[in-house]
Amino acid sequence: MALLSTRAAYFCREALKNLRFSPFLALVSTSTIAVSLILVGLFGYTLLHGYQILDEVGRELRISVYLKPTTTKEQADVVANEVKARPDVASVTVLSAELDRERNRQLLSDDLIAGLDETAIPGSPVLDITLTNDKREQEDFDALQNWLQSLQSVDGVDDIEFAADKFRLVYSIIDIIEMVGLIICGVILFAAIFFTFSTIKLAVLARREEIEVLRLVGATDQFIRTPFYLEGLVQGVLGSFVAVCIVWVIHLRIRRFVQVEQAINVDINLLGSGMITWFVVGGITLGLLGSALSIGRHLRI
Repeated sequence: MALLSTRAAYFCREALKNLRFSPFLALVSTSTIAVSLILVGLFGYTLLHGYQILDEVGRELRISVYLKPTTTKEQADVVANEVKARPDVASVTVLSAELDRERNRQLLSDDLIAGLDETAIPGSPVLDITLTNDKREQEDFDALQNWLQSLQSVDGVDDIEFAADKFRLVYSIIDIIEMVGLIICGVILFAAIFFTFSTIKLAVLARREEIEVLRLVGATDQFIRTPFYLEGLVQGVLGSFVAVCIVWVIHLRIRRFVQVEQAINVDINLLGSGMITWFVVGGITLGLLGSALSIGRHLRI
């Protein structure tokens, strides 16, 4: 037990001594790890919640099918029955021109409709379609758009109001952001590994003579390598700690701005268990990976 604690103390002392050989590069490496963790974490958080918002909005979609003023009740029922036949339609409500006009009137301010004749407010027979509460992908919106285009040719249908194009545009924008973000995150992660790699490299080169002496006295490969792994581990842990502190400050600022200054009741939690886990595991992984690559290349034992 005493031997184990002595070795642990030696490894930690050597790891910290290695960091002193190149303090500036160690600082850059730790900072790069922190920045990479923050950017990748916030990018993933934003992307995930963006898709969640689209998913929630997509579950509450409604379609308005406006019928021609001359459409009879029988024709409206035929269109409604055809719409109800689709499995993704939850309900169909048929509104008369008078009810649609009243609904439109409620959307206008009193000043705007003052002095207007009731018939001046537009109103048409309309089918209000509520879709099922299912998760929808971009392909589902494409299928809905194709169906609505075919519905447009049905006798009695005048116009269809549906925001599928906007949803498809948003999905396309998010896909582009995802692709560009992955490239940027990949470059940043590579930079973090590279700086850790360079820090370990300098430590190995600075201690070449000492390493040769350890080899001559019979030190094992693992005994020689362990301080360098610990050096990378320390940089990763420090990077994780810095990342958590910075994101905590960002979290407090954003929450204060949204909930206090803007009075918007939205639950914002940038430091959930998943984010903290990513910071810790990601930082340790980046530090150890940079160490392993550098040791494998520059420490031939």
